[in-house]
Amino acid sequence: MLLLFDIDGTLLHTTGCGMASILAAGRDCFGPGFSLEDISVAGRLDPLIFADAFTKNKILDTPANHAALRAAYIPHLEQRLATTTTAVALPGAIQLLDSLAQALQANETNANNATLALLTGNFEEAAHLKLSRCGIEPTRFTFGVFGDHATLSADRQGLPPRREDLVPTALRLHKGQQPRHAAPLFPQNGKQGSHADFVIIGDTPHDVRCATAHGGRCLAVATGQYSRDALHQAGADLVVDDLTDTPALTRWLLGN
Repeated sequence: MLLLFDIDGTLLHTTGCGMASILAAGRDCFGPGFSLEDISVAGRLDPLIFADAFTKNKILDTPANHAALRAAYIPHLEQRLATTTTAVALPGAIQLLDSLAQALQANETNANNATLALLTGNFEEAAHLKLSRCGIEPTRFTFGVFGDHATLSADRQGLPPRREDLVPTALRLHKGQQPRHAAPLFPQNGKQGSHADFVIIGDTPHDVRCATAHGGRCLAVATGQYSRDALHQAGADLVVDDLTDTPALTRWLLGN
């Protein structure tokens, strides 16, 4: 079993540090008129946020401009996170991670083959900065898939990458690190995953679609920008106000 945790709005809040840092970086790179007004960010991939910003600001969407903005963004984010007092782990997040880790350690045979991992739209270095600042060591997770891991999907005729495109990468990484006795992630019927294979833990309809598009479950938490009703309507298997009911959520995530 693979447990894939989103970061922003699910495990932690940084109270706008990310967007403020992208804005500052954009103005460093492209001038004081650079704007992020009306650009959607919740649950989306950092590369797509950059692409939208380039379109809005009439800047060429090139690999060189992406690289320049990313290189300027990370130092701004690091500085803001170091000085803010409002970047915090969300209620119950650390306790739930502790409980899951303890449950897995207590089960030497690891019958569920459970792995804690990240699935986030953040660039990898941004994800690590945010987690560390909020008291969650990135090393708690066996691996992560990040916004820059999404690629153009040939079966969608060259359309931009989506958050759902991260899931097959996560499943492949998990399959590669499983013990040999583990149940296969790719059943004989050819469908990727099953309800026993992976769970997405997130706070947006984008997270829910990551699960439903690939046959997994979704635990949706209403600590981000979306209400319980919106998350239910998106198709989440379980919706909670926050992650504070540690015993119940541990059992649900591990299928007990």
